[in-house]
This record gives sequence, structure tokens and C-alpha cells, in this order.
Amino acid sequence: MRTKIRAYRKTNFVLIRKFTDYLHRFFIVSKGGAMEEFTKELLDQLNVDTAFTIGPFAISESVVITWVVMAILVNTRTQSS
Repeated sequence: MRTKIRAYRKTNFVLIRKFTDYLHRFFIVSKGGAMEEFTKELLDQLNVDTAFTIGPFAISESVVITWVVMAILVNTRTQSS
């Protein structure tokens, strides 16, 4: 059973990799111009910024936002009980 799962995962990984390579060639390499600018802007917006570091660990902004939301939810739940 495990070998089937491993083979399935490997097959899916290969298919996804081929598909993303195709998309990259079709949209980014062949089109150029406006699509290239769009790609640069999208990659810039999707970049994960580091909020702060604790020793060797970089804590991203999304983690800090998640912590704040969790603190608010826990606080409101404990106050309503």
C-alpha cells in the first residue's frame, strides 16, 4: 500500500511540475511585454516580508497577523464565558 501511495505522490508531483513548466513557458517566456510586468508585480506582492527575528528564526508578517487574530478570538471567548 505504501509503495502505491509513494508512486501516486511521485506521479502527481511530476504532473504538477510539467504543468507549471508549461504555464511558465506559455505565459511568461512566450508572451513578454505586459505579462512580464504583471509577473514581476505579482511576485513582488506575493513576497513574504519578515516582521522580526528571534535568534536564527525569521518570523513573517503573516504569522504575526495570525497570532493577533488568535489572541483577539481567545480574548473575546474568555470574556463571554
